[in-house]
Parts: sequence; C-alpha cells; structure tokens
Amino acid sequence: MLSRLTEKQRQWALIIFFSVVTLAVLGYRLYHSFLPTASTYIADKIPKEIYQSIGQSALEQLDETEFSDSELDVTTQDAIRTDFNQLINELNLDPDRFTLHMRHWEGQMNAFALMDGSIVITDALVNNLNAVLDSNAPHDSEQALNTQAIRAVLLHEIGHIEHNHLMEHTIRVSLFYISASLIFGDISVVSQILLEGSTMGLNIAYSRDLEVEADQYAADQLTKLYGSPAALIQALTVLYQESEQENKSEPDLHWLSTHPNLEARLEGIK
Repeated sequence: MLSRLTEKQRQWALIIFFSVVTLAVLGYRLYHSFLPTASTYIADKIPKEIYQSIGQSALEQLDETEFSDSELDVTTQDAIRTDFNQLINELNLDPDRFTLHMRHWEGQMNAFALMDGSIVITDALVNNLNAVLDSNAPHDSEQALNTQAIRAVLLHEIGHIEHNHLMEHTIRVSLFYISASLIFGDISVVSQILLEGSTMGLNIAYSRDLEVEADQYAADQLTKLYGSPAALIQALTVLYQESEQENKSEPDLHWLSTHPNLEARLEGIK
C-alpha cells in the first residue's frame, strides 16, 4: 500500500505510525512504572478521615441500591463475627481498623474491602462455602474446615486493606485517565472517574499483581496459623467450581470475576 503513496504521504504515514508506537510504549511504562510509585506516595499522604468518609459513603450507597440485611441465622452471624474478631487479634492487627459486615445480595457470592477498613461478605458466599465444604468434610472437623475457608476469603480482603490496594489502585486509574485526558484534550471523563473510583471501588478490577499480593498475604497468614495455605486453595477451588456450575454463560460470582484464573492463583500460592 505504501508503494502507491507519494513520498510526502509515506513520510507522514511513518511519522504517524512511530508516534502511535511511541505513545503506546510511553503509556505502558507510565502505567506500570511511574503510576504505581506515584499512587503509593499519594495514598500515603491522604488523611485517614478521607478513607473513613469514602468507605462509609460507599457502604451506604450499596445498602441503598444493592444490599439488604443478612438472612443468615443469628447464630451463624455471631459465630462469623466472633471468629473474625479473634482472627484480627491473632494477627496482632488494630481492631479499630477493621469492621465486618454481612449482607444479602441477590444470591451473589462476593467479598470485598472498602477504603475505611470495612469488609463485606455476602450470605451466598458463606452458604456456598459451608454447603460444599461441609459435604466434603469429616463430621468431627466440619466446623474447623468451615471456619478456615471463610477465614481464607477474609484474609484475602484483609490483605487488600493492609497493602492499601483500593486507594492506590483508584489513584492509579485516576492518574492514568487524567494523563490521557491531558494528552488527547478530553478532560470531561476525569471527574466521573474520580467519583466512581473513590465511592464504588469494587467496580474497578484490581490488577493481577494486586490480586496475587492479596492471595499471598492470605496464604502467608494461613501458613502461620495452620501450617499451610490449604484452606485458601480449597476455598478457591470450590468457588471456581461453583462458578462454573451456577451459570457458565453469565457467572454471578463477582468475587471471582475480577481475579486471575484459578490455575494462575493456585500456582502463585504454591
């Protein structure tokens, strides 16, 4: 095709081509090198009051639009909450930083962290872990196995909080869109990205590296507590299997939808 162009057209075509390649390379390096460092620095400077405000607003919005009160029986809720508090104590973490919320969400299996240290776990996730793991557990170890499986999921979310993933990733995405807007002259998307990213962080898929880091945190803590990360491996396997069985064309297991595939996660843990 270039042979049909004039010399001047060929020169412009090459200039455009190399400009696009250069922008692509710069964009890649910006997102994977500069932005992570900058987002970590900025996140560390943000007052804790901002984290609290954003987290509380996000949960209030979800309660108004998506969630209803947990339908788990009171005994189960109390047992999970008591064990969560015990887990925080065993990890020597500040109990004032973490709050567990149980919610019903139209049968969706999910667990996620918010910026204020809140962790939300849904009824469907608890029920599916209990039901599937119960069926495979010896009768005398049923309760311990269930506890470890739920702890494995919660530890993953605690890992996100401990590493400040939500704020850092929100800032990273925001900086990327701001940079792109300045380059291409469209600043209209910036305010929308900042608002959506800060108040509804669960809609922004974590990068693979952040998910692997949270998995590794959970695996390390489980190894310290129980001698191995077997509970995390088993919980992940069960959840992915349940995802395939529930709906192969449109899975509703959102705790898995933004995460790396099972093989990659298990490989990272092992």
